[in-house]
Amino acid sequence: GNTATVSIVVAATPPPTRWVPSALRTLGGAFGKATAINNNGVVVGQSARPAGDGYSAVVWRPSGDIVELRSSAQYSAATAVNDAGDVIAIESGVPDVSGIWWAGDPFARQEVPCRLFMCEAAGINNAGIVVGRYAHSFGFRWDRRAPLPWTELFYSATARDINNVGQ
Repeated sequence: GNTATVSIVVAATPPPTRWVPSALRTLGGAFGKATAINNNGVVVGQSARPAGDGYSAVVWRPSGDIVELRSSAQYSAATAVNDAGDVIAIESGVPDVSGIWWAGDPFARQEVPCRLFMCEAAGINNAGIVVGRYAHSFGFRWDRRAPLPWTELFYSATARDINNVGQ
């Protein structure tokens, strides 16, 4: 009879980064809240400032260092981080909420352009595509590298995350 040989090649993948639960430092205020972690063990969220004057978006590095993402807003909170370390955050002030992109080291701030008001950036993938909602009711997708970077997704919904394929 006929004989067939099948070869299976298994690519070695590095083990995932393991985050060991530990107390996350704060900026000196009463609380800190983690909202996302990337595949490199970078955690993002928010931390109360000392003296109770609001809270700031922060990054906790695997080393344990905490980095405040400086903002002029009284309240800001990081909502997502991709594997490159780009952070998406929201800033809240009177009367609006803004979506903010923090990238690089040291972090540089860029506002996510919004068509109306109440722009809440919620997710970012490794290609840097940001999703969220604006005007309380419209999902959006923003790709700063695209010729037409802004896409309104649908009414009465919020896009919370985006995978690396762009879905």
